[in-house]
Amino acid sequence: MEKHCDTTDKNKSKSEVYLCPDVVSYSICINAYAKSTGKDQKDTAAKRADNLLQRMMRRYERTGDRRYMPNQYTFGTVIALHANSNSYKGAQNAERILQWMLSLYEKELNSSHLKGQSVTTADTLKPSVGHFLGVFLAYSSRRIRGASEKAKGLLVYMEKLYQAGNDDLKPTYQCFIICLDILVKSDEKYRRFTFK
Repeated sequence: MEKHCDTTDKNKSKSEVYLCPDVVSYSICINAYAKSTGKDQKDTAAKRADNLLQRMMRRYERTGDRRYMPNQYTFGTVIALHANSNSYKGAQNAERILQWMLSLYEKELNSSHLKGQSVTTADTLKPSVGHFLGVFLAYSSRRIRGASEKAKGLLVYMEKLYQAGNDDLKPTYQCFIICLDILVKSDEKYRRFTFK
């Protein structure tokens, strides 16, 4: 599909445009990676899904065509794949994808406010508690230096976005319990989890 779309003439007919990949076709492929169940397949699936997400973004940035723009489900699946992988860097990769999604969300949100739009691309990138929980769980399942600070930073950022009007990001009981678990497992003794 990508090859066909890239080699087709700029004056495409409607049927040729439909042969181009879009967020749905990419998401289906990423979801197929998520269904890889073998122990050794998890790391490979996460890397391949990450690669596909990056290809999607490059296509979107190159063309400006919103059909290629990843959405909250695409990002969420890749976050979950990294979080559930056996890789030691799974938590950092899950957080990297979350941060990428958040930066795109804020960029689109600011752009839509400037243009006075009410329903925007930012709505398709709107983060939820589930996106953050995936990263929290990844840090909770691995002993990583600085994990408690990272979890605290994400929890504070969630609260900030919630107070700014994203009702889908109200930190839940589960968020706090997992963050406490991360703190308890961390090697950073006598650290206090304080919020400012």
